[in-house]
Amino acid sequence: MNAFFYHLRPWQWYKNVLVFLPLFFGGYFFDTSSFLKTLFAFVLLCMLSSGNYMLNDTFDWKRDRYNKEKKRKMSRFALASSGTTLAVLSLFLSTQFFPLLFSGILFLLFILSFFYSFFLKHLLFLDVLLIAVNFVLRAVAGAFVFVKGAQPYIWISPWLIICTFFLALFLALGKRSTELTTQHQRFRPVLQYYTPELTKFLLMTITACLIMSYTLYSFLGEQPEMIFTLPFALYVIFSYLHFIFQNNPLTEKPYLLFQKPSFLSGIFLWIFVSFLILYF
Repeated sequence: MNAFFYHLRPWQWYKNVLVFLPLFFGGYFFDTSSFLKTLFAFVLLCMLSSGNYMLNDTFDWKRDRYNKEKKRKMSRFALASSGTTLAVLSLFLSTQFFPLLFSGILFLLFILSFFYSFFLKHLLFLDVLLIAVNFVLRAVAGAFVFVKGAQPYIWISPWLIICTFFLALFLALGKRSTELTTQHQRFRPVLQYYTPELTKFLLMTITACLIMSYTLYSFLGEQPEMIFTLPFALYVIFSYLHFIFQNNPLTEKPYLLFQKPSFLSGIFLWIFVSFLILYF
């Protein structure tokens, strides 16, 4: 049971919170029906994610035997069968309870994750770019939970896509930067193509893009008052950047950053101020 729970990786489910972004920024957060449907969509995304993690562990089964953190193993067959079952079940349920567009996004997520685990994660740049696309699809999926005719019920803002994309790249490159100092290439072969200089350059470039895109969104979007959230967003970005340049292992496991009170306070204040602007 412990091995099964480990391979589900529930500590990684925080990524699926992105599905709530269209609901929150679209002004439907207090609509009970919309919220419950999005919550169910979150559950399906978590099921699909866990299925993909298990399939990924199937491909990495031999390599992970040398990794102290990942050597608690189910059999390869059990991983493959459990992962496939979870993924197929989530896709089936999505077709029964959600519009076809939402199911299509989940299917695309599954296909991209499968090929990412199979070989794309070993290719320079494609590894982090596909992570970013994966994040964007999670966010966009939330807009297709409800459909009126052929149009998404919640309008998909280009800013949602741009900011999510650069945020995901920022997190992925930060992780690669830390991994260069803490992991051997046999655990993540793509690291042999990265250098500290290249990673730092890409990281600073993407950080600038992230800050610029959020700044433009904050005063060019539908709610120009969002400019007041900029100091909190910058604080969170700078704090995370500080962890990266310290080679803090927390950047390999971003979910642990929520144990940092100051970092968590920055996120909470950003959400709180955004909430006041959008709903009052």
